[in-house]
Amino acid sequence: MSRLDMRWFSIFRGYRTGLVKYGVETGCGPVGAAMAKDLGLPAIAGDPVRGMLSCTIMHSGNDGC
Repeated sequence: MSRLDMRWFSIFRGYRTGLVKYGVETGCGPVGAAMAKDLGLPAIAGDPVRGMLSCTIMHSGNDGC
Protein backbone atom coordinates (compact mmCIF):
# COMPACT_ATOMS: atom_id res chain seq x y z
CA MET A 1 0.00 0.00 0.00
CA SER A 2 2.98 2.30 0.28
CA ARG A 3 2.86 2.98 -3.47
CA LEU A 4 -0.90 3.46 -3.69
CA ASP A 5 -1.86 6.41 -5.88
CA MET A 6 -3.28 9.05 -3.57
CA ARG A 7 -6.17 9.65 -5.98
CA TRP A 8 -7.54 6.28 -4.86
CA PHE A 9 -8.35 7.77 -1.48
CA SER A 10 -10.71 10.28 -3.07
CA ILE A 11 -12.37 7.50 -5.08
CA PHE A 12 -12.69 5.22 -2.02
CA ARG A 13 -14.06 8.10 0.02
CA GLY A 14 -16.57 8.82 -2.74
CA TYR A 15 -17.84 5.24 -2.71
CA ARG A 16 -18.09 5.26 1.07
CA THR A 17 -20.07 8.51 1.14
CA GLY A 18 -22.20 7.68 -1.89
CA LEU A 19 -20.69 10.42 -4.07
CA VAL A 20 -19.33 7.84 -6.54
CA LYS A 21 -21.74 5.26 -7.93
CA TYR A 22 -21.34 2.81 -10.78
CA GLY A 23 -23.39 3.82 -13.80
CA VAL A 24 -24.34 7.25 -12.42
CA GLU A 25 -22.74 10.54 -13.47
CA THR A 26 -21.66 12.31 -10.28
CA GLY A 27 -18.74 14.32 -11.62
CA CYS A 28 -16.10 11.99 -10.16
CA GLY A 29 -15.38 10.04 -13.34
CA PRO A 30 -12.47 12.26 -14.43
CA VAL A 31 -10.33 11.15 -11.47
CA GLY A 32 -10.47 7.47 -12.39
CA ALA A 33 -10.21 8.26 -16.09
CA ALA A 34 -7.04 10.30 -15.49
CA MET A 35 -5.55 7.44 -13.48
CA ALA A 36 -6.27 5.03 -16.31
CA LYS A 37 -4.71 7.33 -18.90
CA ASP A 38 -1.61 7.80 -16.70
CA LEU A 39 -1.17 4.01 -16.76
CA GLY A 40 -1.55 3.85 -20.55
CA LEU A 41 -5.06 2.41 -20.38
CA PRO A 42 -8.15 3.79 -22.09
CA ALA A 43 -9.93 6.40 -19.97
CA ILE A 44 -13.06 4.23 -19.93
CA ALA A 45 -11.19 1.71 -17.74
CA GLY A 46 -11.33 4.22 -14.88
CA ASP A 47 -14.73 5.77 -15.44
CA PRO A 48 -17.31 4.46 -12.93
CA VAL A 49 -20.13 5.78 -15.11
CA ARG A 50 -19.14 3.32 -17.85
CA GLY A 51 -18.79 0.32 -15.53
CA MET A 52 -16.56 -1.25 -12.93
CA LEU A 53 -13.13 0.25 -12.33
CA SER A 54 -10.44 -1.96 -13.80
CA CYS A 55 -8.36 -3.95 -11.31
CA THR A 56 -5.36 -3.05 -13.44
CA ILE A 57 -5.71 0.54 -12.25
CA MET A 58 -5.79 -0.51 -8.60
CA HIS A 59 -2.67 -2.60 -9.16
CA SER A 60 -0.79 0.30 -10.81
CA GLY A 61 -0.92 -1.05 -14.33
CA ASN A 62 -0.26 -4.70 -13.47
CA ASP A 63 -2.73 -7.53 -13.78
CA GLY A 64 -4.25 -8.10 -10.37
CA CYS A 65 -7.47 -9.69 -9.22
